[in-house]
Amino acid sequence: DLYGDIFFPQYQQDVIRIGYSPSTLKPGSEWADKGYAETIPILNEIKRIYKDKVEIDIITGVPLEECLKRKSLCNIFIDEVKTTSYHRSGLEAIAMGSATICSIGMQVEKVLLNSSGAKKNPFINVYHQDLKNKLIELIDSGLNNILEIGYGSRVWMEKYWDPRTIANEYIKIYENALL
Repeated sequence: DLYGDIFFPQYQQDVIRIGYSPSTLKPGSEWADKGYAETIPILNEIKRIYKDKVEIDIITGVPLEECLKRKSLCNIFIDEVKTTSYHRSGLEAIAMGSATICSIGMQVEKVLLNSSGAKKNPFINVYHQDLKNKLIELIDSGLNNILEIGYGSRVWMEKYWDPRTIANEYIKIYENALL
């Protein structure tokens, strides 16, 4: 529920908080790989570089409610940077107003844009090879810039992924099928 309390942006402003919540730590297949082995060393290096300027929250093995609460406190969130698709976790982060990183292939991006009617992908499109540099770029751009990106993400979600709009599309499909 995009308008549920947990999805309203928190906009933490004390330090830059980076979150990552892989649903699996070990790849099950090419498409079931959240890039944990590649992402964790990069996040550890970012923490070493920026020390007290950033917090890293690796969210695993917790109930959904706790995961969502912790995710809502992140300024930057990493969906995954290994496959060419986005996931529910990334959509949740966009809804929460986080600057959300995810690797998105051209075909998936085309489907996302066509189905939403948007002209721009709300994700920061990054593959694991470029994750460190993108995180450095974001952190160095400052918290205000990160918050602006996150705010833009939330606005995108409200405009292009509103659950009422999507539900109405299904209602129209069903109504047409009954005619």
